[in-house]
Amino acid sequence: DKLRALPSVDITGINLQIDNLIAAVNELPLVYQQRVAKKEETAQAIVPKDETAWQKLLREIWQDAKQLVRIEDTGKAEIPLLPPNQEFFLRENLKLRLLSARLALLSRDEDGFRQELKTAQLWTARHFDGKSNEVMRVLAGLKKIAASPVSIELPDVSPSLQAVRNYRLTHEHAAERSLAKKTAR
Repeated sequence: DKLRALPSVDITGINLQIDNLIAAVNELPLVYQQRVAKKEETAQAIVPKDETAWQKLLREIWQDAKQLVRIEDTGKAEIPLLPPNQEFFLRENLKLRLLSARLALLSRDEDGFRQELKTAQLWTARHFDGKSNEVMRVLAGLKKIAASPVSIELPDVSPSLQAVRNYRLTHEHAAERSLAKKTAR
């Protein structure tokens, strides 16, 4: 009854979620690859009706100059700029962390599982654009997986096993005694 009352660990479900996260890593936008919001693009389309050629030229130059420099508070002290070949290694190392978490899950190593997921969360939050839907979905998935139990402490069933052994021994001895009585007659 104690064993039946234990909660089950959904290893298959967690494994599937880790697979989905690994597949999503290649699509995550990096922090410094943030795109300008569409509101700014639509605001540029408004053109005054009575504009002279010089005003039009100056407006277009000003719009081009505004697109060259963009100042934005990302909320992070420093944004790591990575060359393209390092971006590849960042994504592959993040996938390796998730694969290590899967191995820890399959070996029921809860500490290793949690540590790998914690590192994956840290890397995702640091290197990828936290405002994008994909990154928010991956971070939510990592938090959900990290909250799920990996190993369950099994109850001590040795008293039950000892009771079964004692019961079996008493029945064996009783059977031997009845057999001895029948052969003695």
